[in-house]
Amino acid sequence: MLKFGITDPTYFLDMKKNNISVIEVGITSQDSLQIVETEKLRKYDLLANELGLIYRCCVEIIPYVMTWDGIVTKYHKSHLKRLEI
Repeated sequence: MLKFGITDPTYFLDMKKNNISVIEVGITSQDSLQIVETEKLRKYDLLANELGLIYRCCVEIIPYVMTWDGIVTKYHKSHLKRLEI
């Protein structure tokens, strides 16, 4: 796996699977946990579409969001599985 970004978000290019992962990590309050996760998906949707067209590969957006005290969304397990953690 080749990492080609350091800033927020992080991009990973997997040449074997022909896949780019856009990983956006966020810490927020419990009140806005679901809202922040949805915003992160929408924020990078256009970028993911353009990366897919440019590099001719599958692009996945992984919004990894949790609260200050460790509360996560219901998609936490699926995000961990997609990150292969």
